[in-house]
Amino acid sequence: MIERVMQMTTNAEVVINVQKIGTSEKIKESESNFTCPENTVMIGRIHHGDENAATQYVYGLLTLNDVVCTVFNVKESEWIKESQSVFICPENTVIIGREHTGDENGNTRYKYANVRLRIFTLVRANEQWSDWVKESDSDYISPPNTVMIGREHRGDENAKTRYRYANIVSL
Repeated sequence: MIERVMQMTTNAEVVINVQKIGTSEKIKESESNFTCPENTVMIGRIHHGDENAATQYVYGLLTLNDVVCTVFNVKESEWIKESQSVFICPENTVIIGREHTGDENGNTRYKYANVRLRIFTLVRANEQWSDWVKESDSDYISPPNTVMIGREHRGDENAKTRYRYANIVSL
């Protein structure tokens, strides 16, 4: 059931609700290519082990008073070397997918998009980084009513990863 709560920030912005919808099937990390289902956005990532282990992606639906937000203008980032990767979505976009090939020396790219509520394009607010987690033992889910907008990883599977997240708001 979709919660009918509008959260207000100090700037009179309305925070869009994020409802977890599902988790992807397990995908081998070194051959990972995932895009969220239609009109959903990435809110988490689960990975245990090295590049031969499985990764799962957690995705959610954005709503406001039973109105579902739509995802549009999908783009892909440039390929970046995983072991030295920092990706933050361009302004007012959110992550909707990720593709990775190989080990920590392989490449990763992200799929990102804008989000709108009816005719209004929504914006990001309250951007923050998560704590660092060990890549080979990570179960990351964004805090309530936030979505993933970035990720940073340094080194191999024994090194650290952190995620950038934000609220989605209507002005």
